[in-house]
Amino acid sequence: MKYKKALLFFIPIINILVDILFVFPSLRVVLSSFRGGVYLFILFYFTVYYRNRLWNINRYSFLLLLYFTILLFFSSELSLSFNRYLKFFSGIMMFPIYFILTKERDDLILISKAYFIVGLLFVFNFVISRIFSLGRTVYDEDSASFDSGNFSATVLYIGSVVMILTPVLMYFSNYVKRNLILLLSIAIGALLLISMRRTAIIIVAVGLLILFYYYVKKNGILQRIVQVGLLIALLYPFVEGKVMERLQARSDRFEEGALEKEGRYVETIIISENIFSFKEIYYSLFGKELFNSAGNYSYPDPKRVIHADYNILLSGSGLIGIALYLMMFISIYKLFRFEKSHLKNTGFNFLIWVIGYSLFFMLVAAGFSSGLLSVTYRAAIFSIMGSFLGYLSNTKQLNK
Repeated sequence: MKYKKALLFFIPIINILVDILFVFPSLRVVLSSFRGGVYLFILFYFTVYYRNRLWNINRYSFLLLLYFTILLFFSSELSLSFNRYLKFFSGIMMFPIYFILTKERDDLILISKAYFIVGLLFVFNFVISRIFSLGRTVYDEDSASFDSGNFSATVLYIGSVVMILTPVLMYFSNYVKRNLILLLSIAIGALLLISMRRTAIIIVAVGLLILFYYYVKKNGILQRIVQVGLLIALLYPFVEGKVMERLQARSDRFEEGALEKEGRYVETIIISENIFSFKEIYYSLFGKELFNSAGNYSYPDPKRVIHADYNILLSGSGLIGIALYLMMFISIYKLFRFEKSHLKNTGFNFLIWVIGYSLFFMLVAAGFSSGLLSVTYRAAIFSIMGSFLGYLSNTKQLNK
């Protein structure tokens, strides 16, 4: 069982290292093949030896897997759709797998160590990219951009996840390491703020709202949040110039009428009208061109792919696909509510429940923007939710 437990630690680190090294084009094929091979082996192994438990934990993910497998063969770009299909399910299937693997507090300590390293690597990536001008810039404005290696768009979301995990990371640490984790969280927050990636910032805000509502006001960590706020205020003068540059560069996003020009807004209107008009019953029910949307959904620019997660699924798999996806979410939500009914509003178990619940709503919120095919980010959220619920479920059984 020890080598299985190693997955708890190594999967998050493998994911972020692959994302960092993707900055080198010559390594991308090798890295993609390596990560894909690792995930395929894990999925195959657990499906063969734990299929009944996997089914019982979240059967809708398997129904979705089967349904999408059938739809793949109707894609005009089978290899492209299959590649994105693997990315999609690599994240989702981490939920039941980590649920099975996480049984005791030592497992959670292992996971917290992994995400502490992930946080360090996240900051390290920006530092090295800045020093050596590696990779892409966040957006492409000459005056306001900054080098981020391979970290832009949805790759940044992993920083948001680490920030919300901060209370758990600190729980398992001594005084010195707690302060280091706090500084790490502040550094990640500053990088997300400078990036001006709306979704990365918004999902942190969503997570913090859930955390504050359920935990902070009842368990006295408000003082820590105030301390973080004061530190950010003190450090702001050092990054004010870059933040203002980024705001200026993205000012068009805040102008009157900007929403109507926003690609995600336009695509939502187009896809909703196409699906809910039922002019093509087959398309409304089953969608078309799963994970191959460019030029296939009536958008003015034929090269533009669908961005918002729910739009990708609605257009690519129809009402049946989006219904199965939402049922999977509802089943996870019910698990959280069930475990909550057995908890007091204090203590460690309640803390990890709140963090997991916060991550759940971050995932739901991000779905209105993008992230569906981000392996690192979605594998992180699904695996952490699975681990926390698996631990709570096992603890409850032991206490009976």
